[in-house]
Amino acid sequence: MRLHRFLIEEEIPKSGIILVEDRSIVHQWRKVFRLKEGDLVILFNDSGYDHTARIVGFKGKEAEVEIIDRKKEILKPGRNVHLCVSLIKKDKFEWIVEKGTELGITSFTPLISDRSLKNNLNMEKLNKIAKEATEQSGWSGVPLIHNISCIEELLDRRDKKYIILDLYADTDLLQVLDKTNKEEQLVVLIGPEEGWSDEELSLFKKHSVTFATLGKETLKTETAAVAAASISMLLTS
Repeated sequence: MRLHRFLIEEEIPKSGIILVEDRSIVHQWRKVFRLKEGDLVILFNDSGYDHTARIVGFKGKEAEVEIIDRKKEILKPGRNVHLCVSLIKKDKFEWIVEKGTELGITSFTPLISDRSLKNNLNMEKLNKIAKEATEQSGWSGVPLIHNISCIEELLDRRDKKYIILDLYADTDLLQVLDKTNKEEQLVVLIGPEEGWSDEELSLFKKHSVTFATLGKETLKTETAAVAAASISMLLTS
């Protein structure tokens, strides 16, 4: 049976008993998954290991667990892919973060473009979604969720390869990625359904970025984001 996996802040030893103090995790164990003494879970942090732990008992809103095994985490993205997505409705952007995390995207940036929705996002909720998707999918680290940014701020970071998704580009994303060095960090920018403005296209060309297309179809922003994430991780895994 597949064990549930949880990210904790506590230091995890090779063996022995530790106290899990995260109330939200303990609540999940008791009320959501109905776990009891003797049941097994997997715990991880930033140590690079997955730890199999047995629940010893519950003490109020905390839990004692015994570390019984550990193994080196092996599920890591083949490369860093930073997905920058034009602002859309909150629930749709949250869906992008969830599915993008499952696919191995390493960071996200909500993007202000000329034709994007000018709304705010719940950053705390986005980070929670990324954390839970990491736990579920088995990745070793939680992706970063950057604050809302404008295009100019993103393009100032010179040490990355920028790929602009555009319906009218001459080269498709598969071809672009196939010719890209695996060691380069990719920054993939996805605009609104109405497309990039003329001013934004001029700005991109000024910075000598790479243009790529997903095909001739006009996709919704969230569809394009997940399609780009899938292609990017497929070719770099």
